[in-house]
Amino acid sequence: MSSQSSEFDFDAAIEELTKKYLARRNLASSCDSPPPTHDGPPGSEDLQCCGPVQVSWNQTSRDAEKCPHPVCSAHSGSASSSGILQEMCNVAADQCDGLNEKSDSVSSLADSETGRSVQEPMADSRSFFCTETDVTLPSSPARTLGCRITRAVAHSGGKRRKKKTQIFPHTWSSSPVIGQVYHEMLEIYDKLQKERMYQQHWAAQLQEQERQLNQRESLLLRRQDTLCKIREVEDEVRRRVCELQEQHQQEVRQLKETLKEKVKENKRLKSSFDTIKESNDTMRKQLSDLNEQSKRLEVQWRKEQARLENLQAQELPLHGLPGPSTCKLLVQILDWVSDSYLTPAEDPEPKISSAWDCERPTSIQERCSKVLPLLTEQLQVVQMLDRSFHVPLLRFVYWSLRQLDSSPQRGTLTSTLRRLGEEVCRGTALRGPSSDPDGPHRTRPPPFFKSSSLHTRFLSTLILLQTTSQADILAQALDCLHSDVQCEEGRVHFLQYQALPVVLAYLQSSNRGLLSLAVDILMQMNGESWQLSSFMEACSTEDFFRCVSLLLRNPRLEVPVVEKVSILLQKLSKIRKNKRLFEIHGIHLRVQEMHRTADPAHAFLAINLSSILFNLGMMKKTPVSPIPP
Repeated sequence: MSSQSSEFDFDAAIEELTKKYLARRNLASSCDSPPPTHDGPPGSEDLQCCGPVQVSWNQTSRDAEKCPHPVCSAHSGSASSSGILQEMCNVAADQCDGLNEKSDSVSSLADSETGRSVQEPMADSRSFFCTETDVTLPSSPARTLGCRITRAVAHSGGKRRKKKTQIFPHTWSSSPVIGQVYHEMLEIYDKLQKERMYQQHWAAQLQEQERQLNQRESLLLRRQDTLCKIREVEDEVRRRVCELQEQHQQEVRQLKETLKEKVKENKRLKSSFDTIKESNDTMRKQLSDLNEQSKRLEVQWRKEQARLENLQAQELPLHGLPGPSTCKLLVQILDWVSDSYLTPAEDPEPKISSAWDCERPTSIQERCSKVLPLLTEQLQVVQMLDRSFHVPLLRFVYWSLRQLDSSPQRGTLTSTLRRLGEEVCRGTALRGPSSDPDGPHRTRPPPFFKSSSLHTRFLSTLILLQTTSQADILAQALDCLHSDVQCEEGRVHFLQYQALPVVLAYLQSSNRGLLSLAVDILMQMNGESWQLSSFMEACSTEDFFRCVSLLLRNPRLEVPVVEKVSILLQKLSKIRKNKRLFEIHGIHLRVQEMHRTADPAHAFLAINLSSILFNLGMMKKTPVSPIPP
């Protein structure tokens, strides 16, 4: 409101001064000759200023004619006013020649100022709102020149203003009214310049505000676009969430249905399991009853079998002819000896084979499988004869069994092997040939594996270890073998009959008692004797190292057994060729692991393990010599 009121007062003052000036000019023109007519005053373009209103020459004259001012009527009525104007004209005419000399400099100055004033409104009119005021001055050269000087002084500041006022001192002194008008016009010009500067500053502020508004508008538009995109994305997300919720609900329904089916199936399985469990319990009871009944029947059968054997023995004559089994055994042995040793070597030329050659067996395993059943029957007779017959028969049986170790015929001789073991391990009573049935009975000689002859006892023990499967009998046989190898003769028989594979078979037994007895036998053979080197040579085989490797992998192996095996391995590790066998079967790694995890309380075991590693070249420190068992 303050700016609008100031603009209104300023415009009113300009209009009032313009009317005063026109009135005085009309008074002056009435005294002098009228100036030549032209479209506009020659210096009108020099008085244009920025503003929203332009006042032309004709419009100004019309406004002056239509709106007479009281001042104008006062001046027209008085003679002093006419004199003052006449004096102004005379002074202007007198100084015209003096002004012409300096017209070039003043004109150049005015032209430069005029061009600047014209260019500024044009530049401002394109960018912002400007205020232009055109004040038309008299058309005389002196007045035009005065107007130019006035504009030049206005643009040059206070110093130029003082300098210009000193150009015509006699003029201002001669005409105080013109000076007053000049000063009023300068003040008006200064006000117009200030107002113009204020308008430019305001226009710049408006332009800055417009730029900021444009930026805010563009930012707002971008935000609106972003919001629209976000809304679209939100709609898409909502749609996707709805789809996922529907899919999830559908999957949940399917899973619930599947769960119901599984629950039903589990119930059916549980009921079936309960039924099977009840049936299993019933069958277990029946099985226990059948086992008890079977044991009773077995005991009864053994009693009946013993009675039958006693009866058969009573009927056999002590010095009678040999039975049919003896004849068959003799025929088989004679054929075997004839084929193996008596028949000459075949000629390189082929000959026609006879029917006997086609029927003749070709393998030792087949011959052994045919002879063993007959030998089982002969054990009953030989046991009652001279002891000189025992060793050859038992030796033949033993080597026949060794031939059948890896033969498929061994599976067909299960009953024969069982009867063979029974004949070796038991003794029976015989009734004498006396006529008195109530006479005394003669007891049968002790079993073969309890014979007083070491050779007979040793062979029968080896046969028993290969034929029977009863744990108590096997324990007795191993104990008997352990006692036999304590003497030098027993060790000789152990190496002679290659009994090491028979003992190694029990190193893999799950029975701890049998395992301990088998290890004790090996430790007894490992003792200092003349046969130690031969025993070490017999142990330096892949079968022995494979069996020991499996034994050391047993997690339930007792510490005493491990200590005994470590003593045997310590001696075997001293033989250079055994290093390859240690590495092939991984025994060195197992020994290293056992040495690393050994209990410090087991010092003897730790010493033996370190000695083994040192002999194998896996330890640089010289181990302590092992303590003898």
